[in-house]
Amino acid sequence: MNPRHYTTLMLALVAIGMALAGLAVFIVNPYYVLHDRELDGFNRMKPALDRHAVVYKGYLIERIQPNILILGNSRSQVGFDSRHPAFTGKAVANAALTGANLTEALRFYRHAVAVARPELVIIGIDPSAFVSTAERQQLDEAGIGLVKPAWSQAWQHLKMHLNWEALLDAWRTIAWQSRPEKFHYGPEEFGNSSIPYMTQTIIGDGGSGRASRSQLRKIKEPLDTTPLYQAARANLALLEQTALDACRRGIHMKLVVPPLHILMVEKWHREQGGEMLAWWFKSLQKTVDSVDRQCDGPQPELWSAYSYNPITAEALPPPSAGVALMRNYWEISHFKRELGDKVLNVVMGLADAETSDIPVTRLDNGKLDAYLAELEAGRALYLAQIQQALKP
Repeated sequence: MNPRHYTTLMLALVAIGMALAGLAVFIVNPYYVLHDRELDGFNRMKPALDRHAVVYKGYLIERIQPNILILGNSRSQVGFDSRHPAFTGKAVANAALTGANLTEALRFYRHAVAVARPELVIIGIDPSAFVSTAERQQLDEAGIGLVKPAWSQAWQHLKMHLNWEALLDAWRTIAWQSRPEKFHYGPEEFGNSSIPYMTQTIIGDGGSGRASRSQLRKIKEPLDTTPLYQAARANLALLEQTALDACRRGIHMKLVVPPLHILMVEKWHREQGGEMLAWWFKSLQKTVDSVDRQCDGPQPELWSAYSYNPITAEALPPPSAGVALMRNYWEISHFKRELGDKVLNVVMGLADAETSDIPVTRLDNGKLDAYLAELEAGRALYLAQIQQALKP
């Protein structure tokens, strides 16, 4: 065989190999962005979704054209169910992202208004989302919140799917279907971090008590709050800009402080100081009031389920309990959907705040000062009870 024929044959074999690999990845669709044809026992469960959540969430918004958009970090992803009764008949996208700060979450808002027409945006919002403005590279690569030409998006998809990792993920996807002992990501569950996934994760961590105590052991010394305030101010400015845009587009926006476990709140108290938490609530109210003054459209609402009460102070299972699970929380960082449903019942008007099992307070109607005083009194009582329990 002469060199020319050899070179031609080699190039043809490489091209055929790449085409077959690309076809295999396309058929299996390990990241659920190429099509929505999923077959039970073949490719419906997708273990690789977690590593490519940014791309998937962006595609989810484009695919279902949501009327309702849920944003935030993993607390919103785990605890706010896109199939809540208040959303019946609506297309809902839970585009909350693990570890997302507010800057990252609001990029998904920009993405949504560019490709869809949402009517309602619910943002699960807590202090941890305000202390950073760093954005992960995958957001740019996926074009989230950016105006990118079609050829650029096609190139990103090609790079994502035509490589050895994608081919290996396609194989893993097929192999995963026959492993019932493993937690499963299905496209409809991943928008909410499925209950089987959370259950398997917490059991793997040794139960709710052990997982929570592990998180508490990671408490740092009090942080330098100067950069935290700077990041918080930048995020607040972006939030005001986004809420104003939503108001002018006729989009309802609800900011919801979730039912944070008291041990997580106390962790923030030790790291950041109670002054910063109070400043944060007051700044959120000022942001909402500023939008109210500037726009006559749907006004943003500020709700909080953060309080000191028996639910948020649920005791951790003792070490002797092994892999026992908590009732309302997976561990101190994430609340269960049942608790999230109770919060959404009030926020969406399906239940009265006065009769709700979990206190949920609307703060943009002059109640903030009384609410903060109530929090302070609740914390003082909680700490006094702890001290009393520690006495010999």
